[in-house]
Amino acid sequence: MTVQEYKMEITELVRKFVNAVAEKEYGKLASIVRTESWCKPEETQEEGFLSFGNWLDQQLADWEEEEGRPFVVDHFEESCLDLDEEGFLQIGDGKCACPTYNPTNSGEPLDFWFEFETIVKEDGTLSVVFDINI
Repeated sequence: MTVQEYKMEITELVRKFVNAVAEKEYGKLASIVRTESWCKPEETQEEGFLSFGNWLDQQLADWEEEEGRPFVVDHFEESCLDLDEEGFLQIGDGKCACPTYNPTNSGEPLDFWFEFETIVKEDGTLSVVFDINI
């Protein structure tokens, strides 16, 4: 996979992920990426992402209550994506990078960002693990 192909593929993957979050379609996230930190050992990826969705909904509701205005995650905006092009490094039998996405609420940055640990394997397939940084 070339760097250009990687950029196109990861951009589309993050677009799908962010738009699913914006639509509160948390069950779809497991078909887009994997997560390790949101899954308990006995849980499926779908259950882990539903836990993430519950946490996110509660966080947004808390902010809404505190500030007296709606809080949502906006749909994908390419300017919020950092592809970590400088971090695209060879590791073992593949290449890795950790793109981030800074979600917004009505165009204003939220107090966390999404991280996508990516590995392009030697066979050209892309493995992506999601996490959130607060």
